[in-house]
Amino acid sequence: MTRIRRIWQEYPSRFWVIVVTTFIDVIGATLIFPFFALYITQRFNVGMAQAGLLLGTFSLASLVGSMLGGAIADKFGRPAHRAIRIGVQRAERRGDGPGR
Repeated sequence: MTRIRRIWQEYPSRFWVIVVTTFIDVIGATLIFPFFALYITQRFNVGMAQAGLLLGTFSLASLVGSMLGGAIADKFGRPAHRAIRIGVQRAERRGDGPGR
């Protein structure tokens, strides 16, 4: 118990807020993910294989995007990373981005 307390006190409270909120966000996304497959199959009248392929593609794209985002942040800095990310998101929402 003292080891846990020591680790807890070693980091600032702001760090633990980020850790806890990230944990909640990831758990929430993980719990919702299976329902996306059900929604896709019922809404678009496709099989589970197609829904699984779509969700697997989403996961793979998220992995690649995270690695690219990390590389961009390391090379150009966080402000540049933020500007690039916002630009790509705006282009995708307009319909002329890479996700078109």
